Amino acid sequence: MTGDTHAQPFGINPAVATAARMYDYFLGGYDNFAADRIAALKVAEAAPEVPVLARENRKFLRRAVRCLVPVPQWRPDEPGSADSGKPWLLAGLGRKPG
Repeated sequence: MTGDTHAQPFGINPAVATAARMYDYFLGGYDNFAADRIAALKVAEAAPEVPVLARENRKFLRRAVRCLVPVPQWRPDEPGSADSGKPWLLAGLGRKPG
């Protein structure tokens, strides 16, 4: 999405910033648009701790996933799981546990 040169999915308005894409920008991702980057920079200007908090939040999520992966009852592929239903990738496991 960076560079805004790809065809956009139906229903996505690249001119309107979203919190999720701003979060992606704070994490150094590339799934964001110019509007998201501009809004994120304004947020960071007003509250410089926000980019740091986003990165710390992601670190916590990785630690939490690593702790949960060994638990047999935990279902890492349930809807709403981190990283598009693939939290084992977020934890750096490279494959689905089990």
